[in-house]
Amino acid sequence: MDKQFWMINRWIRFHLIVFFCVGLCTLLGCNTDNRSSADDEIPRTSESQLNKPELEASHTLCRLFWQDGDAGTICAADLCSTENGFVARVLSVAGLKQLDVEQNAFAQMQIVGKSLIVSVRDNSDGSEGSGWLVIDTGVEEENHGDHSHWYYTRSPKLQSETIDASHGNPAHVYRYGQRVYVAQDKSNGFSMIEFNNGLTSDKFFEGGGGHITIAALKGQIAYASWIDRTGENAGRIDVVDLKGNGVKPKYSFQLPSGGIHGATACGNRVFFAPSDGVYWVDCDYDFEKSNDTVKLNHLSLGDKENSGYRTGSFESFANHVLCIANCKGSSPAVCAIDGTTPSPKVSRYICEDIEPSQRLSTLRAVTVNGKPYAIAFAESKDLQDQLLVFALDQNGDRKFDDLKLIKSIDIGNSKVEGHSGHHGIDFIHERNDAVITNPGDGTLQILDMNEWKISKTLPVNGQPTRILTLGGIQ
Repeated sequence: MDKQFWMINRWIRFHLIVFFCVGLCTLLGCNTDNRSSADDEIPRTSESQLNKPELEASHTLCRLFWQDGDAGTICAADLCSTENGFVARVLSVAGLKQLDVEQNAFAQMQIVGKSLIVSVRDNSDGSEGSGWLVIDTGVEEENHGDHSHWYYTRSPKLQSETIDASHGNPAHVYRYGQRVYVAQDKSNGFSMIEFNNGLTSDKFFEGGGGHITIAALKGQIAYASWIDRTGENAGRIDVVDLKGNGVKPKYSFQLPSGGIHGATACGNRVFFAPSDGVYWVDCDYDFEKSNDTVKLNHLSLGDKENSGYRTGSFESFANHVLCIANCKGSSPAVCAIDGTTPSPKVSRYICEDIEPSQRLSTLRAVTVNGKPYAIAFAESKDLQDQLLVFALDQNGDRKFDDLKLIKSIDIGNSKVEGHSGHHGIDFIHERNDAVITNPGDGTLQILDMNEWKISKTLPVNGQPTRILTLGGIQ
């Protein structure tokens, strides 16, 4: 009898423990499936616990979308303000399946209207399956002219998937106006994606090659670069008519140096980042130029003592082109080019105070209380990562020739491996706040741009990297 009672008691205790563990996993939002079906949720991030009164009193500030490099997912959350500060209410993206992180990875992404476009690469030069996803963000804007009302009543969902062996392993994704351009490196071309009432259409154009960068203007003309450092395609730029019936370039021209790894438009000019400084040309809307007649204009990112500075990407902002410039054996610099003046010139700030093991990344620009600022990250595997704040126009003359580092802020860690694992940042509409990702810590941080300090750290799962925000105060 005692033995039978002992066995029954042990059985009851075992099932109570199992019931408790299952309930705890459910409460914390754990996902026990390795791969979700079309109707499953993506793995949830950690969610701040809110009681019912707090939840009802909270105000949605924006919707967040970030890439989780560990899990191969796009995560989503509504960032809310409560009496106790910021909280992230985690959402699922219906229909979104995890990537096989051994085979595929997300690359750059952009938002147009209520659609999020994210490129997908594979580790087999696109032969296994690459392309892009379009996600319906679920955010609705009601425009009232001088302001908008924002609604977050719908959850995000996968809208379309364009992934196969013929889409060229895209990396760079650009937004110019209301169009998105996806560079298809292995196809030596790019797709222009247009949006109409929530629907998308895309058209492929030949132009660029290897590792393509694109500058497009007014939906009429695009300049696409070739990455080659030597050979017949070194320094090559293809000029493409986006309005015509054809898909081949109208003409091509060559820069004196190759290795082009950046392109952008500013005003009616196009800027390129080859291995030697920056080149710019006037936009040829009428396609009247040729390789022999295009006027090439060169800008050095260095000085007489050190002309070896180069950049790999641009940020176009307030009639200026901004970039990070690096030179072996020298401190990195943040550069500003007055892109619309008759004779553009480069203004530099040499970051002499950062350590040799720190690298600058992810340059973004923003206006705070009517003043322009640039933000970059100083990343290192051994030292504390920092967010650097640069005042671009201290004297208010709009020339950006007095840019200066004004603040260094300790933040969470990066987890840099190749081109991935960098910090990400995006800004909250109608507020002087930004959201930062820390891939090495698995956290998001809220940056108060009035005080230039971190006001909140939100733990999330995985490795948060690139991030975008959408919407304004509900």
